[in-house]
Amino acid sequence: MKAEHRHDLKTNELAEWLQNLPELAKKNVKILTYASVVIVLIAVSAWFHWHFKNESVQKKTEFTGFVTQLSQNKAQIIQSSSEGKDLSFMLLQTAEALLNTAQNEKDDGVAAMAFIKHGETIRTELHYRNETISEQELATQIEKAKSSYDEAVKRSKGRASLTAMAKFGLGLCEEELGKFDSAAAIYRQIAEDPSFDGTVTAVQAKDRLDSMDEYKQKLTFKASPKPEPVSVLPPGTEQQSLTAPLPPITSPPAEPNSPKAPGM
Repeated sequence: MKAEHRHDLKTNELAEWLQNLPELAKKNVKILTYASVVIVLIAVSAWFHWHFKNESVQKKTEFTGFVTQLSQNKAQIIQSSSEGKDLSFMLLQTAEALLNTAQNEKDDGVAAMAFIKHGETIRTELHYRNETISEQELATQIEKAKSSYDEAVKRSKGRASLTAMAKFGLGLCEEELGKFDSAAAIYRQIAEDPSFDGTVTAVQAKDRLDSMDEYKQKLTFKASPKPEPVSVLPPGTEQQSLTAPLPPITSPPAEPNSPKAPGM
């Protein structure tokens, strides 16, 4: 068959198919509709998967950056403290960013870790301040830390290491408030829970229980010695020192030799 004849046949078949297309579409309208819907759903699903995957990677990168920033903040605060400056507020700024990440993160694992780091950061800030902290301020800030640790426990279900870390943070909060018995109960729960076996936090909890008595001890100060009473002398009278050396003892002057009696 010649090439020209084959070309004519293909052209005629295409023209005939185009001519019958409206009728074919009318007969198969349901099939075409379903196919179109499926294609659209696949395209939308692929777009959302790509979008959320990129968004998740971006959030994880931001979270890692905040954790790295914590170490940098601590180094800056320590250095500035030696120069008489207080930059502890930098930790609160980073803590706010961590809390925002935790509250908006869909991945439970990342959210739990962000909540743990938030609680850790605002607890740490209390120890880096140069000024004295009131009991009310301490209680308020520790309550915020406890709230973050509680949220971390909720979001870390099925992740033993994260759950243990969050509960350990709650124990540290109790210690900060001086509630050592409550802290010991939390540490004991972590140490005895079989689901936490093999985690680093379980070892930390056991060590904390062993050294708990050291944290309970209070510093005792020796009483200052009472000052020696000072006697007051009349004006113009010099007070002799009690430690001044006594004047040397001298013998009385020798008497001159008596004249000998006559005849001796």
